[in-house]
Amino acid sequence: MTLDYTPDMFNQALIILEDNALEMAGKDLKQLGLPTPQRNLGDRLSREMLRETSYDMNELDKYVSTNEPLLVVDQKAAYNAILDRISRKAGGIIFLDAPGGTGKTFVINLLLAKIRQQSKIAIAVASSGIAVTLLHGGRTAHSTLKLPLNLTYCEAPLCNIKKGTGEAKVLEECELIV
Repeated sequence: MTLDYTPDMFNQALIILEDNALEMAGKDLKQLGLPTPQRNLGDRLSREMLRETSYDMNELDKYVSTNEPLLVVDQKAAYNAILDRISRKAGGIIFLDAPGGTGKTFVINLLLAKIRQQSKIAIAVASSGIAVTLLHGGRTAHSTLKLPLNLTYCEAPLCNIKKGTGEAKVLEECELIV
């Protein structure tokens, strides 16, 4: 049996390669001296949005209803304060600081589920791959925000997210970044 490669198959492979290159190195295939895939911007926007909005609502409902009653007084106060700021569109930075083992990750995961349960975008980022494994739907800050891997060696250490891209749209519409 022989497999005939069609131009569409070749293009799909290029799209996959470019997505991986963008995620790992922040560079598209053209910047790497390779052929570029044919894609329209709509595909890119929908893929990024899909990643952040394709959660199982039944699982989220179950998770929230099971775990909200388990919050202790201090956790509930922080949880409600953060949800209140989100509902009022107040924005801001809140530090959830407490000794290890007091349930910070539990509260964060519950917040992520609560926001996502409302069909809103909540982004979970952490500084390392190990820490990311504790956050539901989490990714490293470098990957999510397209940060340079070594900030000390960059003249202008800025995130490499371009206007109008899927990543930009996700950041514009997100309700919570933890």
